[in-house]
Amino acid sequence: MYWNVYSPEEWKVRAAAVAAVDARRKDVERRTIDRVVVDDSAGEQAHALRGENATEGFFEGRKTREARGGWFSYELKIAGDAPVTLAATYRGSEGRRRVFDVLVDDQKIATESLEYHPTEELDKEYRVPDAITR
Repeated sequence: MYWNVYSPEEWKVRAAAVAAVDARRKDVERRTIDRVVVDDSAGEQAHALRGENATEGFFEGRKTREARGGWFSYELKIAGDAPVTLAATYRGSEGRRRVFDVLVDDQKIATESLEYHPTEELDKEYRVPDAITR
């Protein structure tokens, strides 16, 4: 087992960073209309998981999904005419830079370029254009 060792000042910085991530995630949860939990196979199937070359993995004890040279998709609900933001959490310990497109209804809304961030989860949000959701 490995332990992180912090000085008192480093611990203050680390604790503040953890609190900020927790607050951000609670805000996202408050705004959530629909959610896919990759750890839940039934939930993925209920959201019409489809893909090509999509595989499962594990990071920090949680199941992950990726598609090297392929793709995967889910069907998510929206709330009428309300603006929609897609939120995703990516793992950061891949060991290499990853570049991929984020699509909604086959329309690219972002190109993501993730750098190597060992032992981190990276939260990203993407504003979905109104023309796609209405």
